[in-house]
Amino acid sequence: MVTLKNLLKKSTNLGANALLLVSTLLPTLGILPTQTATAATNAPTTGAQALQPTVYDTYDTGNHTYSGEQNNVSYYNLGGNDSPTIAGNWFNLVNNHQSKVGFAVFKGAVNTSQSFTLKATMKIQGTALVGASFTDAGDSLGFILTPSSASTLQQNIPNATGPNLGITGLSNTYFLGRDLYFNSGSSLDGNSGYLGLGWQNGGSNESVIRNTLLNGTLNPAAYSSGNGMSNNDQIATTNGQAWQVAPDDNYTLGVNSGVPATVQEPIEISWAPDAVSTAPAGYNSGTLSYRQVSQTTSNGALIGASNVNGGPNGYVLTTRVNLQTSMTIGYVGATGGNYGNLSISLNGASGTLPRGTQNATVNYINAVTGKKVKVLPSSTIIANVGDRLGVAAPGGATSSSPGLPGVYKYSAPVLPSGYTAFSKVTYGGTFNSNGVLSGDVQTDPNDSTNTTGTLTVANIDANTASSTNVINIYYTPQTITSHVYQALAPNTPGSYSLTDAQIKTLGGTDFAGFTSSTGTIGWSGNPGLGSQVIGSNLSGLTSSTPLSMIGSTDGGYTYPTLTIPAGYSLDKIYYQNTDNTWTTYQGTAG
Repeated sequence: MVTLKNLLKKSTNLGANALLLVSTLLPTLGILPTQTATAATNAPTTGAQALQPTVYDTYDTGNHTYSGEQNNVSYYNLGGNDSPTIAGNWFNLVNNHQSKVGFAVFKGAVNTSQSFTLKATMKIQGTALVGASFTDAGDSLGFILTPSSASTLQQNIPNATGPNLGITGLSNTYFLGRDLYFNSGSSLDGNSGYLGLGWQNGGSNESVIRNTLLNGTLNPAAYSSGNGMSNNDQIATTNGQAWQVAPDDNYTLGVNSGVPATVQEPIEISWAPDAVSTAPAGYNSGTLSYRQVSQTTSNGALIGASNVNGGPNGYVLTTRVNLQTSMTIGYVGATGGNYGNLSISLNGASGTLPRGTQNATVNYINAVTGKKVKVLPSSTIIANVGDRLGVAAPGGATSSSPGLPGVYKYSAPVLPSGYTAFSKVTYGGTFNSNGVLSGDVQTDPNDSTNTTGTLTVANIDANTASSTNVINIYYTPQTITSHVYQALAPNTPGSYSLTDAQIKTLGGTDFAGFTSSTGTIGWSGNPGLGSQVIGSNLSGLTSSTPLSMIGSTDGGYTYPTLTIPAGYSLDKIYYQNTDNTWTTYQGTAG
C-alpha cells in the first residue's frame, strides 16, 4: 500500500482512506485563499458600520451613558418564582409565600471603574394574623450586585431561597439590605454555640452586606443576635462583608412600643473605586457602601425628643471589595420558612450609573467546513449590556439607535476571495478541538422575547467561560471539482503506454486542453477506476471514468489511498483544473 502525500493544501474527508494533497504542488487550482490576515487597530468611528476585519479588529457602539433609566421601572427585567409584578412604580417581588425568590434587575449594567449611587425604598410587610412583625416576613430584601445576567438569576432560583439571601449559587455576588432571619450556624449567620448570648434561630433586624464566593457559596458571617443581647457589629470592614443590628421599632411619646408589622425604608447603594486599582485585570478595587434609613427615626417625645433607630442619617455599612468591571444591579427579595410581602419602590428613586459594557465577538465562518474563514480574523464589538446587535448582508444598510436597549445593525464584510455568497447569521456556539463550530442558533440566546433577529448583549461573569455574546457570519465557499488519473512508471509489467490522443479519447470532454506528456495509466487495485485486464491495452479502461475530487475554499481536497502492485512505481498524476487545463504532478510515493 503506497500513500500519496503533499499534493494539496487543505483536505476534507472524502473516504476512509484519505490522504492530503498540498496546494503548493497545484497552483493552478486556485481555490485556496491567501494566508490568514490580521488587524490591530480600532475603528476610528463609533456606532454601526461595515465590518472590515482585515483593517480594524475592534468596533464600539458608543453611547455609554444613561439618562435616568435606572430610576424607571420600565427598564428592569422582572423574574422569580412567586409571580412578581409591577404596580405603578413598585416591584412586588414576593407575595406572601414560603421559599420564594423575586428580583428586578436593571436591563443595562453598571461600570465599576467609575463611582455610582442608586436609591430606592423597600417595603417589608409581615402578614401573620397575630403578632405580625416585619422581622418575621421572610429571609431578605435589598440590592443585588452580580456579574450574572437576568437569565442566570432565573435559572439559579432553586439555590437562592431559604437562608441564601437570594444570591447563593451566583459567583462573586453581593446582597445589601435586610437579612430578616438569623440562621444559627458557623457556615451561615453565626455560631450556634452562643445561645446564652442571644444567638438563636428566628426573625432578625440585621442590616448587612453579604457576598458569595467564586463557587457561589454564601460567605459565612457572625451576626449580632436579632434581639440585641449580643453585639457583634461589623460596620466598616475590608473583607467584603459587614453587618449591624438595625432596629426600626415604633415609638409613642418617647416610649418604644414594639416592632411594627410593616416598614418602608429608604435604601442606598454607593461605590467609590480607588484612584489606582489594586484588583486583577477585569476588576476594580474600591469601597462599597450601603445606607438604610429607618421608618421611625425619632422617639416622638414631647419634651427632649431624640433620635432612634439610626436617626435621620440611618445605618451605614462599608466594606472593601474588588468588583468586576461590568456588574448587573437591581433588587432581590427571598423567603424561607418565614414569609410576607416584599416590595421595592422607585418613587423618588435617584442616582447616577455609569454604563457597563461587554465585548461581543464576531466570527466569520465557512458554511461547508464550519471552521473560521482564514482570511477574516474575528472582530470585537464593545457594546453596552442590553444593546442589541444585528448584521446585514455585505453592502447592506447600517443603523444606530441609542437607548436602552440600543440597537445597532452592522453590515457583513464583502465576500472574501474564494467565497461566493453571504449565507446566514447565527449566535452563540462553541468550537471543538478541530475548530468546527456547533451549537449556534439563529434566535437570540440571551433574550427569548427578542424577535428582531438581533443579539442582546448580556452581562458575563469574568470567571465563567461563555459563548453568550457571539455573532457568527457564514459565507458559502467556492466549490471545485477536479478529475484525476494516475500513471505508473512506463515499461513496468502490466502497465500500458497511452498517447495523449488515447487519453483524450478515454476521458472525452474531461480532457479538453490536456497538454501533458505521454504517461501510463495504472488501474490495478485502484477502487473506482476500473480493473486492469492483461493482454489488452484498452480493456478495463474504456468504461472507466476519472476520479472526481470535490473541494472548497479553506477546505481543500482529499485523495484516496493508491494501491500499487509490487514491482511498480508511481510516475505521474494528472489533474483537471477548473479552466479545463491539466496539471501534472510527478513525485515520489511514500
